[in-house]
Amino acid sequence: MAQFKQKPVYTPPAKIRDSLYTEGNEYMYADTLKEYKGLYHIYPNNAVYSEVNWRPDTSRPLIQYAPQTTPGPSLDIDGNDIGVESLNNSIYFKLTEKRFNNYYKPPYYYPEPTSKDYDKGNMERFFVQKINDRLDVTEITKDEFSRKNVDNMSGIDEGLYKFLKLQWTIDGPIDDVRAANVRVISHAERNDQFYNLSTYLTDHDEFHKNKHKITEKL
Repeated sequence: MAQFKQKPVYTPPAKIRDSLYTEGNEYMYADTLKEYKGLYHIYPNNAVYSEVNWRPDTSRPLIQYAPQTTPGPSLDIDGNDIGVESLNNSIYFKLTEKRFNNYYKPPYYYPEPTSKDYDKGNMERFFVQKINDRLDVTEITKDEFSRKNVDNMSGIDEGLYKFLKLQWTIDGPIDDVRAANVRVISHAERNDQFYNLSTYLTDHDEFHKNKHKITEKL
């Protein structure tokens, strides 16, 4: 359970602010961190509990609302601020005293174009980059891309990584293919702020349908 202010053993009823109501975005349960909506009461030491007034069987401690998806400082494994904004809320980390434990490091993937990709002339490629490391680029599968989340579910931590999907040209005149892929890389670096992708994707005719027939110009 997250830390919260314990209500006094005894408080004169006149000093308790009761019958208060919240519509949300104000408090959450200290034990589950789930948002609370409804009646609550406050003690003189600012301890907050659910229900219109103290009820031993149903009143539960409340703490200030801090949604898990609110941008906040990213933390390392020891809880230290690493200096970048993240969707993983630092307050959540401090309250639970643990890092999100169902995430895993992006697994590297080397794609293989299908015949359908060659029929279309392009293929989808998916990448992740660590928010606080512009040189940390990894290619992943479409499935891994779809499993990104900020809910501590199995997948890649969307609070610590940025994600990119791009269309990679693999068929057509070789010069046109290279130019098209250079454009999508430049667009990703400039518009999507996916930095240093050009240092990761240096082969601009990678997976070209007829690459084995191409003779490099000397």
